[in-house]
Parts: sequence; C-alpha cells; structure tokens
Amino acid sequence: MELLKCAQCGSTDMELQGYMVICRHCGSKYLLSGQGPEASLKGKHYIERAKEAHLTGSKKFVSYTEKAIKYAPEDPEAWLYRMYALAEDRDAVRYADVLAELTTKAGDNVLLFSDTDHLAEYKRAVYYWYLSFAIAIANNKQYLKIGNNRMALECWLAHLPEDDLTEEEKQRRKIVCNGLREAKAIQEELMQKRISKNKLRDKFRGCLVGGAAGDALGYTVEFWGEKKIFADFGENGITQYRLIAGKAIISDDTQMTLFTANALMTEAVRGVKDGMESLRYISYLPQCYEEWLLTQTEKYPIELNKYEHISWLLKIPEMYAKRAPGNTCLAAIRDGCRGRMDSPINTSKGCGGVMRVAPIGLFFPKDRQTDVEPDILGAEAAALTHGHEMGYIPAAMLVHVIRELTYTDCSIKEAVESAKTACRKLFPEAGSMPGFLKLIDRAVALADQNADDLEAIHKLGEGWTGDEALAIAVFCALKYPDDMEKALTAAVNHKGDSDSTGSIAGNIVGAHIGYEKIPRKYKEGMELEKEIRTMAEDLFEVTRIDELSFIRGRELGNKYWSV
Repeated sequence: MELLKCAQCGSTDMELQGYMVICRHCGSKYLLSGQGPEASLKGKHYIERAKEAHLTGSKKFVSYTEKAIKYAPEDPEAWLYRMYALAEDRDAVRYADVLAELTTKAGDNVLLFSDTDHLAEYKRAVYYWYLSFAIAIANNKQYLKIGNNRMALECWLAHLPEDDLTEEEKQRRKIVCNGLREAKAIQEELMQKRISKNKLRDKFRGCLVGGAAGDALGYTVEFWGEKKIFADFGENGITQYRLIAGKAIISDDTQMTLFTANALMTEAVRGVKDGMESLRYISYLPQCYEEWLLTQTEKYPIELNKYEHISWLLKIPEMYAKRAPGNTCLAAIRDGCRGRMDSPINTSKGCGGVMRVAPIGLFFPKDRQTDVEPDILGAEAAALTHGHEMGYIPAAMLVHVIRELTYTDCSIKEAVESAKTACRKLFPEAGSMPGFLKLIDRAVALADQNADDLEAIHKLGEGWTGDEALAIAVFCALKYPDDMEKALTAAVNHKGDSDSTGSIAGNIVGAHIGYEKIPRKYKEGMELEKEIRTMAEDLFEVTRIDELSFIRGRELGNKYWSV
C-alpha cells in the first residue's frame, strides 16, 4: 500500500482498521482509496454495469451490485445500488447476513465523507436499507433474526463520545440521526401499508380464483337436469371437481374474465408509458375479446406475427379449448364488438356480459376513482356484446359489489344494498330496473329466510339471463358469505346456467374472504390455476404501478404492452 499522509497534520503514522485509516497523531479518519488498482478498476466496472442494469431492468442488477461491493467497498455508489437491489429483491431472506454486514459497514463509514454529496448518498442508502428491512419483515417473519443488527447504525451513532467528534461531525451526526428517525417512521408506515396490501392482494386472488372454481365446478353439470345431477353425485350434488386428464376444466366464463383483466392492464400500462392524462379503459376490451375469439376459432399454435395482438394469453395452449362459448358473444365479437348502451347491436340479455366483468370491480381503488366510473365501465363492457338492459345493468351491479367488498370492510349484504342504490342513480330511465331490483330483493329475502337452496333458486330463475344469474349468485353468497364450498355447491346444483352462476358467486365470495380461505380442493387441479393467480397478482400491482420498483414496473410494462 502506498504511504498515506494525514491531510490534517501531515503525519505518516497511520493505522489500518478495516476499511478505515486512522491517524495515530491527531485521530483523523479516512477511507482507503482502494484495495489495489486492479480491484479499484473492477469495482468501477461493476458499478457502471449496476447503473446500466438498474436503468434497463436487467435481472443481472443484483449480481452486479454484489460484485461492486466486493471490489469497491469504499465507494458510496456501490453501497447505494446495493441498497436499491436489496430493497427491490423479493427473496430478501437470503440477504440476511449481507444486510447485517451492510448495516455495520454503514455505521463505520457514514460520517467519514467530507463531501456533502457523498453524505446525501449515504443518507439515501440508509433509507433504502430501512425500506428493504420493512419489506423483508412483511414478507417473512424469519427475517427477524437480524433484528439486533438493524440497530447497529443508530447505536454506533448514539454512543460515539462527543469529545471524539469535531463540530462539523457533530452536525453531520445530527443530520443523519434525524434522517434515521424519519426512515424508522417511514418503515413503520410501510409495514402497516404492507399488511393492508397483503390483505388486498389476497382479495384480488380470491375473486379471480373463486370465480374460476365456481366456473369449473358448474361447467361439469351445465346443461344437465337436476334429476341427473343428484343421481350422479348424490343428494348434495356436485361438491368437488370431476377431473378430466387430471384437471378441473374451466369454461369460456373464466377465459373471457382473463381477457377482460388483460385489456384493463394494457390500457393502464399504455397510459403510464405514453404519459396520457386521460385513460379510456373501454379502449382495449374489444381487441382483447377479438383475441379471445381467435382462441375459439383457430388452432394452437397460431402465427402471432400475423396479428397485432396485445395479450400474452394467446401463448397459452389450454386457452384454445372450446368450452361452449355463448352464441351471442361469438356473433357480436365477429361483428366487431361495437355495441354500446346507447346504440345496442342486439337485444340479448344473456349472462355472457355479467359473467366476465369482475376484474373491473377489482381494478379501481376507492381513493382514485368515484363509484360512478367503474360501474359505468362494467355496463359498457357488457354492452359490447349484449344490448338489452338486463344484459349490461347486472354487470354494473356486480362491479359495484366486487369493488365494495375489495376496498372496504363491508358485508356482502351491505355491498348489495349499495349497488342497488348506485344502479338506481346510474340508470334512472331503465324500464327494466324495477323488475331487476325486485328480483335482487327477492334473493336477499330468501337468504335472510334461510330458504332451501334449490327451492330459492327456482324462485329466482335459471341463470341464463344477466339478471337471473346475478340474483342466484347473490342469494348463494348472502346465505354462505364465509363458506366458499357451500356457496359454490348451492350456486351450481340446478338445471340452469351452472357455470355462470357458480363463477359469479365465486367472484363475490372470493372478494369477501380472500384466496387463503378458499378450500384447498378448489385450488388443486384447477386448469390454469397458476395463470389465474398470476393475472390477479398483475392486476393488483398494475393498480398501484406508481408505487412499484423500477424493475417490477418495467416487467409489467413489457408484459402488457410489448407482448
């Protein structure tokens, strides 16, 4: 090592302590200029690679920061990008030992930068360490094993003797300590938000997986008479999946629900990328439904370069299975999917509009949109293919119910009552409204009376139309609000449109209880269960894309825009 000279007193009597050099004559402290020229060059190289990887969203970002720390342990930028990597990495448990070391290292060095820019960088790094720790704690309780180490920096700062510090160092310690207090407050706030977000994420997954479970259970007995259902499955009817090649088969209900979610996310990501101030979430729904139509008319694999497609769902072989798609949907989409509430393309009031709109209820947080916009979008989405009031107004009501259950702690009954009020206001001129609300009131009353499941459903219809499908689902969800198995069993064991009534009931109860409370037997063996959960996760994260890390935001942008 080259001879070091103290900048304060000129002495060459210097003592090496870790990454610091201390003047034995006056006590001044310095960072080493490097660990040899080769190590220094490597360090700079990996810092530059880390910067580039951070900007481009490369998966090599984490490994580059590890090497930057290894070869340039004295460089503030190496530490800063390492903190970014730790904060963004979801598997933070594997970094327990590294984080403990980084904390101690930050404590050793945070006051040693005479350059105020460097001090600012370290304050940012310390903040990111706290952010990383908060995320890790929320994700995995085992991470508490480094709980003592997280105090290392504060303890080091708090116990330095005043006499050992210059006035300038005292002032810097005060600045850093204030920053740490702010970071701790942010950490506590983040942890509370994380708990709330985990609950919300669980509702997103519960809604889509619950809907798919009801769909798969009901699809087995769709078009069956009740005599055959109970003869084949016993007095309780079908209560668990009948597997085909080891899978519980979903129908067009779940397929179209996934394409609805894809359309919403494409529009949201496009808005972020293009800086649009006003988004029209109806924009990509027709295209996504047309892409669903491709899966029903073409054989996998299709030549994707022949189509200007936006959905990654076209890359999934199972999506090309024909599962009794509704004729109204097929005809309307072939004709361009151009229906509007004020310009209907048919007079259909089939349930094909309402059964696919649950993602719209999930997609709009209460703090970002009024109640009107999502409800209207639900109706507009259904009206693309179903022109009768009872083809699209029930979709608006379902969206409202799902949104209330997802973003508030209300009961299912309270959500239904709120949805009734909203629909009255949104569609004051609808001639079918009185009869529709009367049917929903009947469903509520039958649930309150604990009426026999099948007898109650017979009083509500068969579920082939939008109003009847929603009424049956509401009855089942109200009677069994916390029991997915009983709600789905009631919703599918009848002679009507079993998969649609089961799907809608599953959406409602799933949004209420969340994914974790859905019985395991309805998760295992479900066709495309992983893809459905992935769609729910993506939907949740896109609703908060401005809060995501750069890397995760870029991943979603590529997935839903650059397919």
